[in-house]
Amino acid sequence: MKPTVTINDAAFLKDLRSLRGKATGDDMKPAAMAGGQVIEGAAKINVRNNFNKHPTGNLLGSINTKTTAVKKNAVTVSVGTNVIYAAIHEFGGTIKAKNAKALMFEIDGEFVTVKSVVIPPRPYMRPAVDDNHGSIRDTIMYHLKKLIKP
Repeated sequence: MKPTVTINDAAFLKDLRSLRGKATGDDMKPAAMAGGQVIEGAAKINVRNNFNKHPTGNLLGSINTKTTAVKKNAVTVSVGTNVIYAAIHEFGGTIKAKNAKALMFEIDGEFVTVKSVVIPPRPYMRPAVDDNHGSIRDTIMYHLKKLIKP
């Protein structure tokens, strides 16, 4: 399910409707990017809070906001990461050896060998959206209002 942000401000929605046919996806790109950057910032805070025991900064530094589609009257942005292990941290799961009999890794200077490891979910992206609907909406509205009343 894709996260959505709902705007219930009747006066703003009326003004927003006046943009139909006048504002292009390119015009709305700054508003969409700003909303995405609210999510990005919150996700980075969540990573710092969830992974402060062994931070490498790789996951944190990989979270970004980018434009994924610009259409005539719409723009879509994506907030996420391309780090291969990002999903296992968000959703949790079991890691099993694929090309060997066991997994081997180091904990506090000692090597450990196990058949599998259960990673608990440590969500950082979903809460970034769920806990910040108001800020995301307000940020998008702020930038769209510049289009309505420059």
